Amino acid sequence: MQYKQNDVTLPEGNFTASIYSVNANILFSPTVTFNNYLQYDNFSNTIGIQSRFQWILKPGKVIILAWTTKLSQPLERYVMDESALWFKLKYNIRF
Repeated sequence: MQYKQNDVTLPEGNFTASIYSVNANILFSPTVTFNNYLQYDNFSNTIGIQSRFQWILKPGKVIILAWTTKLSQPLERYVMDESALWFKLKYNIRF
């Protein structure tokens, strides 16, 4: 877990932004990984999540499934604001 504090001075006013982040990675094998990154900041009161599953079939042939989302707290609990899911297939052809 990491913590970073930024003291910001602007003509409109001053504020302090505290950012908390966590990397939670799972290595199932040298070819199969699941990487996760979570971040929260007190200024916008949002949580950002990025997850990526990667499977290396052979060198040059990789399957990646990635998901990102942003959670905000407009009322009393967090709700999903934005979300995206990507599927990527990398395939190298050698001559």
